[in-house]
Amino acid sequence: MTGAMAGSGPFAITQWKPNEVITIEANPNWYGPKPKLKRIVWRHIAEESSQRLLLESGDVDIARNLSADQLDGLRAKGGFTFPATAQNTNLYMGLNTKNKYLADPKVREAIRYLVDYDGLAKTALRDVWIVNQTFLPNGVLGFIDSRPYKLDTDKAKALLAEAGYPNGFALTVNVASTEQDRMDVAQSLQSTLAKVGIQLKILASDAKTVITTYRARRHDMALLTWGVDYFDPNTNMSFVVNTDNSDKPASKPLAWRNGWMDEAFNKQAAGLKMERDTEKRKAGYQEMIKEWQPISPFAMMFQYNWVDAVSSKVKNFFIGPSPEMTQYLTVSKE
Repeated sequence: MTGAMAGSGPFAITQWKPNEVITIEANPNWYGPKPKLKRIVWRHIAEESSQRLLLESGDVDIARNLSADQLDGLRAKGGFTFPATAQNTNLYMGLNTKNKYLADPKVREAIRYLVDYDGLAKTALRDVWIVNQTFLPNGVLGFIDSRPYKLDTDKAKALLAEAGYPNGFALTVNVASTEQDRMDVAQSLQSTLAKVGIQLKILASDAKTVITTYRARRHDMALLTWGVDYFDPNTNMSFVVNTDNSDKPASKPLAWRNGWMDEAFNKQAAGLKMERDTEKRKAGYQEMIKEWQPISPFAMMFQYNWVDAVSSKVKNFFIGPSPEMTQYLTVSKE
């Protein structure tokens, strides 16, 4: 091994060229079990079609950024495995209650019935996003697969009529134009909302503009993602807790950004944060999810699903629920 080394784990970085290549090699000073592989090389290959060709030719062993169409082609060809792990990131829509229509919980409920969850998961978002209608990613303590919503225009029409808007109204949705999956969701929403008289204008822009607008509470609806900072349900209480709904609070959680505050949930979240009994805490968050879903200012929709295409020669490769949790210590190659 030549040159400087960086790393104190089973592998150490021996080469790093930004946007080109990263090489790691087995660390001879590692105190634990020795890695099965002597060297791992990551190559930056922007084009997914190039990744697929290199995988098929045997020049690479793992392709980590393939679209559903490319994955389908490899499945049809055979000779590859497709490990997948749900990640800690959720795709959701914020519904700003400072908007006079979205201030009505019946309107927000109607919109949740106008998302084509299953249709999108089977078509435009297949392989990449899976349905998750909660504020916790699957894999975090307290998650429960609670799915009270499906595309139901009749139910949505009835709720809008109860709210006093039988003929609909106009709304906007802010979405990053560079994120095709979010654009696909926005266009689907535009179509389904039109069926109940809601005219949805898509405000496509760069991600910075979307986030700036969202943080200032100047949106009607906004399509965004949120990832956990640590694997505990308290990390996602930004969807639930808001202790100051004024225009200039000390903190601006996601609930604040959508103009929503509920003292009962604030109290419940504070209690669960301090609960020492794991089972009671788990049950508490699951109960909270079910109580929060029908009244919250969010339409929770999908959870990111990472799928890799892997040569059948590679053994014991596992994708972690976050990038830093994908381990290579036990990975081997025939």
